[in-house]
Amino acid sequence: MGLIYSSSDSSAMMRALSSNLAVARTTTSELTAGCQQLIAAIDGHTLFGAAYNAGKGLFSELVIPTIHRMTAAVDNVQSDLAKYSAADAFIASEGFLDEDKLKLKIKIMKANQQLLHDSARAVATLAHSQPIPGIYELLQNAQRTFIKMAESMQQDIDKLHKQIRKLNEFDRQTKNLFATSLEEMQLAMQGILVLNETTVKSNGLYTLPSGVDKSYFTEIKKEASTVLETAKPKIELINKTDSLEEISRKTIACANIGINPYTGKKISQKEANKFKYAAWAGTLTEVGNVVLGSYYGNKTASRLKNSGQGKKSIKPKYDDIYTYQYNGYDNPGPLNDIKGQPNRNFYGGRYDMEVLKEPKILYRAGDGKNPLGQWFTESPPNSVANVRIDTAVKPQWIDRNGSFTGASNIDRVYKIEIPAGTTIYSGPVGNQGSIYQGGMNTNQIFIKRPWEFGDKITILGSSPLK
Repeated sequence: MGLIYSSSDSSAMMRALSSNLAVARTTTSELTAGCQQLIAAIDGHTLFGAAYNAGKGLFSELVIPTIHRMTAAVDNVQSDLAKYSAADAFIASEGFLDEDKLKLKIKIMKANQQLLHDSARAVATLAHSQPIPGIYELLQNAQRTFIKMAESMQQDIDKLHKQIRKLNEFDRQTKNLFATSLEEMQLAMQGILVLNETTVKSNGLYTLPSGVDKSYFTEIKKEASTVLETAKPKIELINKTDSLEEISRKTIACANIGINPYTGKKISQKEANKFKYAAWAGTLTEVGNVVLGSYYGNKTASRLKNSGQGKKSIKPKYDDIYTYQYNGYDNPGPLNDIKGQPNRNFYGGRYDMEVLKEPKILYRAGDGKNPLGQWFTESPPNSVANVRIDTAVKPQWIDRNGSFTGASNIDRVYKIEIPAGTTIYSGPVGNQGSIYQGGMNTNQIFIKRPWEFGDKITILGSSPLK
């Protein structure tokens, strides 16, 4: 099969790759800055303790080198894309080229050209053999017409040959692109997969998955996916003989991967949150019938009663949850009905609703293009890392299906006056996983679609954020 080129497919590929590279570059840059700031904080004793120092080893030895490798891979893909774009510029005007069809056209046109030459010779022979006045001139004109048609066809044949040469030159310039850079990207992704399965203990020390060593960060392993899949912890379902501690541990582990800890079946995020809250809050006996099933609700209550502890002596781990107007356990509130369910971005779904009686100054981290968004804080952040970690703002957002839904670029902080009469929702920042921690000590404010307020909302100024 011959070469095929499509300018529309080529352009679409370049646009998609450019967009993905931009997101990857922003992500790796901000992750690098965040990691370096974390290590600097440990070295400068802003963060201290054995766990922090041990955790520094994980970042220095594995996390940062993996990010650097991904950055290098992104740079190399970008370089290859530039070379590809340059080669594409010389062929894009051709639109669509199919080498096999071009060669077939040449073959057909050469056959037709030969017929024209043969016809010209036959007419010339006939004219000279019968020099009849009037007929002779007519035959000579026919000969000249056949020759011109053959010459015109040669121009078309030359054009087809030129297109084939372009196609082969494009192939020569691009066929070796991306091979090395994508191999580097594969190695970086292998490292990320290993990190994803790495166990980090409370003392900051880490353990790589079973069957994996540090060479997985420097060499591509053909069996990597198999080893990592085998190394994953097996799902442990709750047994009737489990202690309260075992029930709690298994409940959280299963809920984290969307599994019912009793049946092993897939559950919704809402159901998973109920399981996790029951385990975290220490209220298994109180919510047993609702969340964990009547068997364990009753059995746990019986255990506690027999050991001299009444059901009322059990207090939630986070007993502040009912000090908020709304929570993620049994009263999700109005935000639960808004598209995207922003209540999930509050820690445990905790938040209060308030209608402003007077204007209020809030701050929002964003980029130079969009000063307004839906999430704010009452004090300005100190750095991009501060925004990423404390307010759990990811560089890019992926939905439950693994599809990219948007990016959060940050390089500025805006000071904004919110008008009186605005409904705001405030509460602690929910954890988004990885380094995007949030936590009970950081508050955030949600305002629904503030860009629709028009001139009622005022941008008081902005400053760069690093």
